[in-house]
Amino acid sequence: MSRLWCKVESSGRHLPIVLNAVLVFSITAEVSYLVLVEAPLEPEQKKTEWSTMWKAMHLFAQYFMLGNITWNASLFVKTNPSIRGVFLGGDALGQGWRYCYNCETHTPPRCSHCYDCNVCVLRRDHHCVFFGQCVGFYNYRYFLTCLFFMWAGLLYAVVMNAEVFIVILKEGVTFHSVLLLLMPWIMLVSVIKHLLNE
Repeated sequence: MSRLWCKVESSGRHLPIVLNAVLVFSITAEVSYLVLVEAPLEPEQKKTEWSTMWKAMHLFAQYFMLGNITWNASLFVKTNPSIRGVFLGGDALGQGWRYCYNCETHTPPRCSHCYDCNVCVLRRDHHCVFFGQCVGFYNYRYFLTCLFFMWAGLLYAVVMNAEVFIVILKEGVTFHSVLLLLMPWIMLVSVIKHLLNE
């Protein structure tokens, strides 16, 4: 039973990364569909005609953001933020150095222990539950760049879906339209809350 639990625990470490990848690629696929199909939202509307150049610009911008999100997320995950393997002994220890009893090593100033990763991280910001790794000195720029391109991609998706929201709001604010807008967010928050309580 313990071997099975170890396999589940080791494969479960990559679950946040897989879920984030599915989310990012599904948003990209949805916006690609909007750009390529140009389907009207209402039956009496005629199909909008976009030029080939306009479509190419949209798809280039979208896949540029997707490539940057994927590249920076992979660099973030591959970069080890811990100080494991760094050892200074004897007189090399400077002022402000402490001893971490969990890692059984000396740690430099502004280094703190992460109990989720079970390592000491230099300039630790926080433990990111979406990527399952600490944000520290060595991977901070990849994390911020990934967040920036995710923010830009979501803003782009909101702009591309503005027509959908306008059609929903034109029908009137009903219980059904509020559920259509809020249900994905409620599901996301409940899944995150469930994962954090585990």
